[in-house]
Amino acid sequence: MTTEHPDNELYETLRARLDSLEPDIPPSERDSEIQRLKALFRGREARFVEEYCIGCGRCVPRCPTEALSLEGKTLHYAPERCIGCGLCTTQCPTEALTIVSKGAYTASGCEGSHLESGFGEKT
Repeated sequence: MTTEHPDNELYETLRARLDSLEPDIPPSERDSEIQRLKALFRGREARFVEEYCIGCGRCVPRCPTEALSLEGKTLHYAPERCIGCGLCTTQCPTEALTIVSKGAYTASGCEGSHLESGFGEKT
């Protein structure tokens, strides 16, 4: 007997909503749908602390908007694609990914899509 993960229904619903878009639609239209999904979670987003990440990749397939990708053991986070659903955080064994309200404290001077630490200036 297989036990369903409680987040599977949410993941499937979000993924189905994005998959219902035609594959050849312009990126701007897909981005518009991601923005509509963000509104459902009212300004939440994932915070990624690179130093905590062990590169296991368990979070990547849980993200319905593909805001996470793994190259080797390096996780990349695209905050502009994150809708704040929190599904990735349920799989992270080290709490490298957490959900925060936008405007929470983030690292100052971060490079690219990696947050250097969980502390710093208010955005």
